[in-house]
Amino acid sequence: MKTTMIAALAGTMFASAALAQSGSGVTLTAGTVTFKQADWQTTPTATAAAILPSPTPQNFTISDLGPSGSNQMGGNMWFYRTSSFGRARNFNNATNKTTTANTASWDFNIDGLISAKLSMAVTQPAAGQGKLVQTMTLTNVSGADITFQLYNFAKFHAFVPAANAVSGSATRIQGTNTPSSVGSLVTASLESTGPIASNRFQMDPTSTSTGVLNSIINTNNYNLNNAISGNVNSQNPMGALQWQNLFIANGDTITVQTTFLVVPAPTSLALLGLGGLVAGRRRR
Repeated sequence: MKTTMIAALAGTMFASAALAQSGSGVTLTAGTVTFKQADWQTTPTATAAAILPSPTPQNFTISDLGPSGSNQMGGNMWFYRTSSFGRARNFNNATNKTTTANTASWDFNIDGLISAKLSMAVTQPAAGQGKLVQTMTLTNVSGADITFQLYNFAKFHAFVPAANAVSGSATRIQGTNTPSSVGSLVTASLESTGPIASNRFQMDPTSTSTGVLNSIINTNNYNLNNAISGNVNSQNPMGALQWQNLFIANGDTITVQTTFLVVPAPTSLALLGLGGLVAGRRRR
């Protein structure tokens, strides 16, 4: 009896410790932009709290926007749902990780049905800006045609309380915030940029128990509701894009892509330029 209890306890402790696939995450940089992808999970049914830990991690920072880096993202994850399972499952057990200073890629096996490769690239289009492009390539290896659901989830960060701070459409979700060190507006957006466009979206206030992340992984046959719900303008909202009923013929390969883009308002850019001028005078 004691042996059984000890074995069960050890199994539970091991399962809890194994949720994060240690070393599978990356830190990518380009100019003053830093993006951190957290470790992938070892199981396809991780909890919302495991995928989005507290306190909020610093996932996408731009040091041009102040000493704190003005974090713009608190989490990034991909999910899928096939006919074999009622609930969506997170991408897990990444293999063949490759990296450069600003790029990374991983391979995933989706329930033996789809072979997936996710590639990420971070760039800095201009001062104060940052871009993360994610390209997902999916190959049907099941032996039959497949229709499934695909989701890209992101937690946005530090939105201001304003009536027009958040907006959404089937292919783009975005919001405006105020970096404390700059004091002006910055727009952050997640957009489906092809070749196959997403066709559903959702944004909710941050909550691992009631928000969009919980709905994706804990509600059977859940499709995003094409709505912005709750008081998202005064909280750090969560959002997601969905490719509903994505079809791949047997043996075929398709590609989807998203772009997370941070762009300061013109007043922010002016402040950035002034800061650079002052710094230059100090050096003299």
